[in-house]
Amino acid sequence: MNQVGVLSKYTPSFINVIDAVSEVINKTVTTHRIDPIPLENGAKISYHLERPAGDDVAITGSIIASFVFHHNKDGVFTSCSLENDTEVTPHFPSLLSDVKNAIQKYLPKRASGSKPPTELNVFDEVLKRLEMMNCTELATKRINYGCIFKGLYAGDTRFEFNIHIKADGHLNQKPNKKNPVWNKPREPPLELRNAVSEVVEWCKRVEANGGREASFWHQQIAGPELTLEDN
Repeated sequence: MNQVGVLSKYTPSFINVIDAVSEVINKTVTTHRIDPIPLENGAKISYHLERPAGDDVAITGSIIASFVFHHNKDGVFTSCSLENDTEVTPHFPSLLSDVKNAIQKYLPKRASGSKPPTELNVFDEVLKRLEMMNCTELATKRINYGCIFKGLYAGDTRFEFNIHIKADGHLNQKPNKKNPVWNKPREPPLELRNAVSEVVEWCKRVEANGGREASFWHQQIAGPELTLEDN
């Protein structure tokens, strides 16, 4: 696949963001960029990262970091997320902050006097995450104090889990309250389980602080401390 041909469908400003991230990654670690995967409202770019010195010598092969770049209907860059944060961050702890710094100037500015973000909806945030992971056959069903999510992960794993909320519509903040609750499989794939839990925990933090956020994906590159939106 020709990378130039694939990226030609995007606006020059959107391509500039991808190039800026690629440049930062190339300066940080020896890498090879995989052909871009076009998405409906963005692109997925993956990089083979050479393992750093000090990694377990028994573990071979490169580490793949998959970034998803998003744009609006006009092709303007809006946010970026890292799909496999738990696999990448332990080996490259500064990489995400470096990427964040590189894309700051490309983020859309919030107009003065503009309306505040809409109230957080954990169900919408979880569904967005499942869509970003290319889960298929997605279906949701609202129940008393919660929502059931069903779908197909990686083409061969059917899943079902519940997200529970309190009567006031907020998540339970008690640390021993299990949320989400996985119905099947009882032991879901690690990447899927971590991705859903990550969004739920972020929503809990926002609610605990009394905050109102536009979206988990406009705030972070998968790590809780990496804010992308302009302050």
